Amino acid sequence: MASSPRIGSPHRSSYRDRDRRSWHYSRSAKSPDSSSRSPIRPRISELPLHVSNGDINAFLSLLGDVLRLPEETISMTHIYLNRYLRWHRTTTTSSSPPAAQPTSLNTNSPTNSPPLLDQHTLALASLSLSTKSTECPRRLRDILLPAYHILHPPPHNPPLTYPSHKYDALRHTIVQAELILLRALAFGIHQSPVAYEYLPRLVSKILNSKVYGGGLYSPTVGGMEDWDTYTPGEAEECGVVEIMQTGLAKRAKFWVGRASQEYLLVNFYTMRTVAVASVWLGMKDVGWGILGDSCEEDGAREREGKLSQGIREWVEQITSGRVDPEEFWEVLEILEGSWKGESQVVVP
Repeated sequence: MASSPRIGSPHRSSYRDRDRRSWHYSRSAKSPDSSSRSPIRPRISELPLHVSNGDINAFLSLLGDVLRLPEETISMTHIYLNRYLRWHRTTTTSSSPPAAQPTSLNTNSPTNSPPLLDQHTLALASLSLSTKSTECPRRLRDILLPAYHILHPPPHNPPLTYPSHKYDALRHTIVQAELILLRALAFGIHQSPVAYEYLPRLVSKILNSKVYGGGLYSPTVGGMEDWDTYTPGEAEECGVVEIMQTGLAKRAKFWVGRASQEYLLVNFYTMRTVAVASVWLGMKDVGWGILGDSCEEDGAREREGKLSQGIREWVEQITSGRVDPEEFWEVLEILEGSWKGESQVVVP
């Protein structure tokens, strides 16, 4: 009589053992550690957004949002960038040698014009400097890594890593560009105010509680609350927003941001004039106008591209005569032209 095979015999195995081995092998083939697995493709939502290489405004806007920077910082970035362009143009013009005495570009003569920085290098150096001047500091690593991914998106380009030789080289380039930018700004990153600083007072004048509450015309009659006098605690309790959180202020801040991208406005007009023009355009965006004795005539002159008497008086009163109405009108035309794609940017 033949003896039954022992459990664990090398010659025969049970169906349960074979099922276990086949299950184990199938799990091993799909293991994450397997070298034969195909690379994981990132989802579309996980890829960096695409911007045109020549659109510096879109590049800085996206990078600023990734870095969670306030719009004041981005506007200051554009201001630095445009002032550098003017400095380079002025330096190039003043240092050009006479035609009768040509100078070699390889010499160290002080008459040589400085080379123009690459647009992305200039943008990143301006952004790095503006984060410091607006007290929103960001490390160069935090700026360079997302900037490189925006300009060289995966999966077709290898990502920039830290630490690496490529990162060290890019960081050195930006640091040197910052030094050149500081020279162009004469080391005065806080010299002149930006248009944002004028907005709270201008908007507060326009949205004056005494005007709409009747207190300005009838002081003896009880008017509405003066919301600007509320303490932060009272404002929070009653749900009173700050003046810069109103709809008009938000629209004006948008136009100030647009103005900072314009070479002419940054270099040849006062920031107070830019702020007043931005407030005016913000009023137009929401359908507001000034109330005067000849509103129809003022509207007709404005449609014809002419400065009406009502607008002239409004500018003089809202700024206490500190802004020239003619310059205000010129700023309006430049801003509206840039919005319609007729930007008058001057590139050296």
